Amino acid sequence: MPEQMFLNRGKGQRGAAMLEYVLCAALIALTAMVAVKTSGVQTARTFHKSANVIQRASCGMPGC
Repeated sequence: MPEQMFLNRGKGQRGAAMLEYVLCAALIALTAMVAVKTSGVQTARTFHKSANVIQRASCGMPGC
């Protein structure tokens, strides 16, 4: 009887550990997606500003 209690407890702990791994993986994936999106938006803004500066410099007049 005590052996069955030990075996049953192990299965529950394995399930809990699996849930913890899944939650950690989901949190890491969510963090990575937010970081990539944020850096992508910032990169796009930088390229847009650079393009505007180059366009104004090549035209010689603002609003060309």
